[in-house]
Amino acid sequence: MIGQTVSHYKILEKLGEGGMGEVFLAQDTLLDRKVALKFLPDFMQQDPTARKRFLREAKSAAALDHPFICKIYETGEAEGKDFISMEYVQGTTLKEKLAEGPLALKGALRKAAEIAEALEAAHKHDIVHRDLKPSNIMLTPEGHVKVMDFGLAKRLVPVEGVGSQEQTISASLTKTGATLGTLAYMSPEQLRGEDVDTRSDIFSFGVTLYEMLTGVHPFKKGTSLETANAILNEVAAPLFRHMNEVPPVLQHTVRKMLAKEADRRYQLVHDVGTNLQELINEMADPSIQTKEAGIRPFEATGVPMGKPAGERSWRRALLVGLLALVVGTIAAGVAFWSLKRPTPHPLKKLAITFPPTAPLASSSSRPNLAISPDGRRTVYSANRDGTLQLYLRLIDQLEATPIPGTEGALAPFFSADGEWVGFYAGGKLKKVSLRTGASLTLCDGPAAWGASWAPTDKILFVPGAAMGIWQVSAGGGERQVLVAPDFKKGERSYRWPQVLPGGKAVLFTIGTTTSASYDDANIAVLSLETGEHWIVVKGGSYARYATTGHLVYARAGELLAVPFDLKRLKITGPPVSILQGVMMNPRSGAAQFAFSADGSLLYAPGESKMDEHTLLWVDRQGKVQPLPFSRVNYGGLRLSPDGRRLAVSIAGPNSDVWVYDLVRGTSDRLTFDTAIDTLPVWSPDGKRVTFASNRAGTMDIYWTSADGSGSPVRLYGSEHPLFPGSWAPDGKVLAFWEAHPSDIWVLSLEGEGEREAKLFLSTPFDEREPRFSPDGRWIAYSSNESGQFEVYVLPYPGPSERTQISVGGGEQPVWNPKGGELFYRSGKKIMVVAIQTKPELTASKARLLFETPGLQYDITPDSKRFVMLKRIEGDAGPTQINVVLNWFEE
Repeated sequence: MIGQTVSHYKILEKLGEGGMGEVFLAQDTLLDRKVALKFLPDFMQQDPTARKRFLREAKSAAALDHPFICKIYETGEAEGKDFISMEYVQGTTLKEKLAEGPLALKGALRKAAEIAEALEAAHKHDIVHRDLKPSNIMLTPEGHVKVMDFGLAKRLVPVEGVGSQEQTISASLTKTGATLGTLAYMSPEQLRGEDVDTRSDIFSFGVTLYEMLTGVHPFKKGTSLETANAILNEVAAPLFRHMNEVPPVLQHTVRKMLAKEADRRYQLVHDVGTNLQELINEMADPSIQTKEAGIRPFEATGVPMGKPAGERSWRRALLVGLLALVVGTIAAGVAFWSLKRPTPHPLKKLAITFPPTAPLASSSSRPNLAISPDGRRTVYSANRDGTLQLYLRLIDQLEATPIPGTEGALAPFFSADGEWVGFYAGGKLKKVSLRTGASLTLCDGPAAWGASWAPTDKILFVPGAAMGIWQVSAGGGERQVLVAPDFKKGERSYRWPQVLPGGKAVLFTIGTTTSASYDDANIAVLSLETGEHWIVVKGGSYARYATTGHLVYARAGELLAVPFDLKRLKITGPPVSILQGVMMNPRSGAAQFAFSADGSLLYAPGESKMDEHTLLWVDRQGKVQPLPFSRVNYGGLRLSPDGRRLAVSIAGPNSDVWVYDLVRGTSDRLTFDTAIDTLPVWSPDGKRVTFASNRAGTMDIYWTSADGSGSPVRLYGSEHPLFPGSWAPDGKVLAFWEAHPSDIWVLSLEGEGEREAKLFLSTPFDEREPRFSPDGRWIAYSSNESGQFEVYVLPYPGPSERTQISVGGGEQPVWNPKGGELFYRSGKKIMVVAIQTKPELTASKARLLFETPGLQYDITPDSKRFVMLKRIEGDAGPTQINVVLNWFEE
């Protein structure tokens, strides 16, 4: 909807999404101001009764005019969608602030008093919020609060004529799966589905205030069911368990706000606000001695205020005596335990064995497993009938459950609360709720080079090989780049980010231009406050922070740990080997391990090895015939113009270009440099091979004699990585693409002097893989301008209108050398389009040629068969994941 105009509002960007609708930032074109537009969710649009009630209550809430309440301007409808226009509040949410830790006492009391004022104003208008929580409270740049989402509130006094519709409407909303509130902040009566009044808001306010003061949720547990049980049946721990000093009035206030029975709570939020304001006044008045008289942990019973001085004196004497007794007992205990150390938690080892029908995904080029922060849930990517899908298994259960909507998923990762799992699939970054099963596409993410969920509800991820680290809201929206590789410093890629505790810094892996192996990569830290990054470990990949104060990282299938100062973001000691035999891919840097905050380790046993591929002939009917060449890690392939030779790049510690003679079955190595040489492309006369190489620092374009004589010569270089696409048939122009930004250029070899490249196609999106048509008048390429990669054709030299060829996804366009057809790959399918280029371009509807067993491909000059490389998947992939409980004890 970005850029559209709804009523008199122009949509600018998406702010968030939840169970009760989507929220966008918009410009009010009539009053020239920014507003927040909330669109009702589809299930409510389809229920006339619920829709009518929702909008009526939003209009009632619009009557609230208070400085600490987000103002509702109007409700409206456009193109069949109802919306609410609200005040756009800048700042940060209380939830984001609490991610940094509890608030200072004075600041917490002042903000809590403002929240109480806001609730009191609403309650006076007979409006109950029903969803008060830290994420619905904004902190403005001036330090005040704004209570949000009163548009979801409930009127206590029924509107005339509505009668008994309330129960019907609530049942309708429940049936559709909408949550009227947020479980962790619901009152007991709200959880039981009973009618609620203003006292329910007081309970939710008490939970929020408890978090503000301590940084800890009083009831939240590992699962939603356990949390609900705690709200209904458990008493919150006293504040002094988490705070050094607690004014007695504050302890009493919070305890009464959290009473299970509504009748035992404060009946009016005004009384809560009065207590809070009295505390604020006492702390501000130096003449009042009680401002420093916070109770200590041993003073849990407290001394009632206002007692006579004599009574207070003997009580104080008694407390002093009790303190002496407690101190003596503690001292004796310390002496005893200094002689006898407590027994650590024993290590427990077990294995998760996969059924034959759903083994762990055998490719180790991406991480395939994850564990929740609390160690209760494991998620892994399994290969079922040739299709990847995520499976959920609780650590104490025997069976795994497939997670719907995660087909094709790679690189899973958990949210901080363990309720969501993020993953890559279909060229997108996505997330799925483990509680409801709802899934959401967040943004483009074709590469799957790792992601991490920050406590600020941002997701940091790597969308492309040379694109750096980006961030996107966990609710979806526009993605933003945080940091990109510095190619001049020998950095070729950033991968595997992990947000460190506190959310102010990120661990990540830097791939270097001096090695194709991530065993030789560097591990770095990025400060999100300054934007600076620095290397902390040389020679390793896939680092993860452990709460023991270590970085754990992988190198050649071995896990190493090194002490790490989280405050200074520095290494403080030498590395130590802690585990061997962990599956790892040195080409991608991915290691198959994960651990929880409490020390549960999850890993796939195996070895450190590159992906291996085999070369195949495949005819137009899909019949496969293996080629008699070694199984190695191929990185690109092109057939010579006469079809007798095949140029490939083979990755080892580095990467080199080879030429295979398909007639004689021989092979010749063309490049011998220690750099990365990859993606070979033949010249039209077959005498030279063009390729990309970083032997001069950045990835530039070179060519060399196809018979191995002479040395490679650089054709063209840039500060950004360059990759050859194809030569025009006359051999005078080379089309290539540049990474980050991903644009298409053409390089002419005509004329004398230094060669100059001309920009052929540049958009805000990624364009790559340019291929000249046999007549040289057109260039086919792939672009993600539609949100996924599709194949397009543009006339050369242009400019003119482009034609979309593929539908439903397309990459790797290849022309029939004889003309008349254009091929492309769509997932596991090779598609073909009948195409004419004279006098104008005309293309038929794409049709399936065959299901492809391979990844990259090229076509023979007679167009009768294809050469392909196929990843060797192994027999069935790893058969188990090893689990080590209490691993940190080691």
